[in-house]
Parts: sequence; C-alpha cells; structure tokens
Amino acid sequence: MSAADTIKTISGQLSGIFRHIIPGVIILGFAYGSHPSWFKKVYPTNSTDWMVLAMLSIVIGNLWYVVHRFTIHFLFDFICYRFREGKWSGYQQWLIAHIDHSFAVPEYKRKLQNFVHCRSSQIILLFIIAEALIIFSLWFEAESVFSTYNTFFLIVGVVLFLVAVVHYPISNNLDIFVVRQHTIDATSVPKHLTTTLSNSVASRKLTKALKELSQAIEELQN
Repeated sequence: MSAADTIKTISGQLSGIFRHIIPGVIILGFAYGSHPSWFKKVYPTNSTDWMVLAMLSIVIGNLWYVVHRFTIHFLFDFICYRFREGKWSGYQQWLIAHIDHSFAVPEYKRKLQNFVHCRSSQIILLFIIAEALIIFSLWFEAESVFSTYNTFFLIVGVVLFLVAVVHYPISNNLDIFVVRQHTIDATSVPKHLTTTLSNSVASRKLTKALKELSQAIEELQN
C-alpha cells in the first residue's frame, strides 16, 4: 500500500480514531504524569510492555468513551432536545426516528454526514481530555508532574470542558440538520419531476379517452 493510500485510509477512519484510540493514549499519558508509581515496572525497551500499554490504552479509552457517551453526552443531548422541541417528553421516540433516518441518508450526502460525525468525535475527545485533566489534577501522587502544576492542569481542564460545552449544541444542530434535510428531500418531489409526472398522467388519460372514443365510433358504424 502506497503512502497516499495509507493517508486516505486513515483519513476515512478519523472518527473512529478520535473516539476509540486517541483517548486511551491521552489518559495513559495523564495517568503517568499523575501516578508515576503505576509505571515503575514498565521498561521502554521492552516490546511486550509496549504491547500491554497499547492494549490498556484501547480498553481504558473505550471504557471512558462509553461512560462519557451515556452520562455527560446523553445529558447534553437531552438538554438540546428540550430546547429544540420545547418539551421534556418524547425523547426516546425522537431518538429512534432520528437514528433510523440517519442510516437512510443517501450516498451523495455521506461526505457531509461523515464530516458531522468527525466533528462530533473531536468534541467527544475534547470532553474526555478535559475530564481526565480535571480528575488527575485533583487526584495525584506527591512528586508527580500533576502535583507540581495541578492548578494549571485544573484550569486548562475546566476551560476545555467549557469550550466543548459551547461546541456541543453546534455539532448537535448540524447532525439534526443533515438528517432532517434528507427527510425533506426524500418526501418531496422536485418541481421538474412534478411537471413530468403531471404530463405523463395527462398523456395516459388522453390516450385512454381517444381509445374509448374510437371504440364508440366503431360501435356506431356497426
């Protein structure tokens, strides 16, 4: 596989990378900066240790993602629904319909939908970075990087969390717009197609009328 193909493949999987790979790497990095004793038996020259760390990063990152997805992410999604629809009830029915419609988005809109998904993944990553910074800036060992700069890391974590909160409704509205726009496109008929269909129906009616008139004339002649 050429370098261009590799880059293209990675670019097509950015959403999954932001959601399932990078979070674990970042969390392990923050864990090392706050609890260095956890990594005392890890040797940089040992390939087995690197494999174990890689597996841990994937597991921890995905666990953190799932917890975030069904707690904080769900809470903000529900709040956005409340302000958009003007009610607290009906969220489950709306979510079912939205997911169903999102899987029916036509191929020509896939790039737009992929962009929205990638943006959503970046916001989730931003949330996870902020959450990890806040947690490890409050929970750390003595003589660690986080013990020295815990206030700085806490401020950065809070600021990043607020930035993610600001961007979340924007991403949410983009997702809703793409899916709703597809629903409108799918349930409406373009003007030129409407004209074509109307002409086709009129043509069939005229043909049928002429046929009936021809049959009536033949009967009269007989």
